[in-house]
This record gives sequence, C-alpha cells and structure tokens, in this order.
Amino acid sequence: MNTDSPQTLTKCAKAAYNGEDCVLTCSEVDIAEKDSVMGRNLVHWFAAANRNSVLGQLLEQMSEDGSSLTNIINAVDNKGQTPLGLAQTRGFNETAETLKKHGAQTRKNESTTPQC
Repeated sequence: MNTDSPQTLTKCAKAAYNGEDCVLTCSEVDIAEKDSVMGRNLVHWFAAANRNSVLGQLLEQMSEDGSSLTNIINAVDNKGQTPLGLAQTRGFNETAETLKKHGAQTRKNESTTPQC
C-alpha cells in the first residue's frame, strides 16, 4: 500500500488532493478529518505533496470564513508530525512558509515564547 497518498479521506478531500477544483467547497469537517492509515488531514497531505498553491487557497478561504485553523494546521499524524514538519523535512520551503504564515508550528506544543 502506498502510504504517501491519502487512502481513506472523505470524497471531497480526495478530490481536492487529486487536484480537482472542489477544494474550496470542502467543509471544515472534510479538511480536518484524518485518514485511517496515516492519521493525516488534508493539510498534512497538501504539505507532504508540496501542493503549495492549493494549500494557500484553502488556508486563505478558511481564514476568510472565520474558521479556526489552529487545530487543523497543527494536528499531528500517527508519527507525531505536523503539516509544517512534513514540509520542512521534505525541503518544501514555500509550502512551509505558507503554513507558518497561517500560524503553523513544527510540533503541536511548540511555544512561540522562548522558555528560560
């Protein structure tokens, strides 16, 4: 089984991942739902596949709709990776910057305030 593509995402999320134009019609539930194989949501999959353009559109739309991005954008998969962590480890710098622009963190509990 190819574990580098979504296996059990919602129909809308799979279509969006596959490049169909329906991404902006996906509900927040579709976007946040994790697949049962890797435990990744749609933001994870876009980050892992370096789909920066559509990821940016999705995050902008969610921001404009007043959706809370924090839990979705900083969710961890079954290996403990956030979407930003996936983008960074794969060298997808533009995708990482897009995620950071929307408040992404490398680790779920990462603090933006230095600890002494």
